[in-house]
Amino acid sequence: MTKVGIPRALNYYQYLPMWKTFFERLGAEVVVSEPTTNAMLASGSGRVVAETCLPTKVYCGHVIDLADKCDYLFIPSIRSLEENVYNCSKFLGLPDLIRAVVPGCPPILDIDIDINKGKRALYSSIYDAGRRFTWNPLKVKEAAAVAWQTHQEYLVSLRQKQLTPPEILGESSKPLGKMMGAGRYDLTIAVIGHPYNIYDEHINHRFVKRLRALGVRGAGRTGGACVPAERGRDRA
Repeated sequence: MTKVGIPRALNYYQYLPMWKTFFERLGAEVVVSEPTTNAMLASGSGRVVAETCLPTKVYCGHVIDLADKCDYLFIPSIRSLEENVYNCSKFLGLPDLIRAVVPGCPPILDIDIDINKGKRALYSSIYDAGRRFTWNPLKVKEAAAVAWQTHQEYLVSLRQKQLTPPEILGESSKPLGKMMGAGRYDLTIAVIGHPYNIYDEHINHRFVKRLRALGVRGAGRTGGACVPAERGRDRA
């Protein structure tokens, strides 16, 4: 069975259920890199210049971790998810960056996602990724439809059930000791940031869990910490 690697970094917490469903419906096995470690951060940092942002260094480390575990790497170029609004350059050039700094990595599925180019271009990119596994366009279309439905259900769990991405994905680690004043919350704190920073426990030093251990209400939840899918950006 063909294995598709997905790095546990950057847009992972926003779109993994959708991506995983798409490739599995096409008969592939999805392989995810391990949680971030010091070794990953060090290996990723060693491949890029010092000025490169930390999340990109982490991403490179995850790619290196996956390099010998899969047949393809899924690294989309997410240019725009909202009309006339463009992402940071790290998302635009991510496939090319990885090819340059991790030359031994598997072939990259680098579909281009840009809402400004219209639906036809978006569908073409989806079919381009799917044809690696089947030449039947109907199977690709069906896989994309099921994946989109999975994404919508994921958003419902985030927004209405007040679950965090790690909780939905079954990745929550053990809590940090006893909660002070269990059942009582005297303080509510909003933690605002990108999901790849808030939910990567190695990078944030388990910040959300430390807040919860102190009895802070809503720490790490979509209603009290962050909304992983921003308005208008849940269409990729």
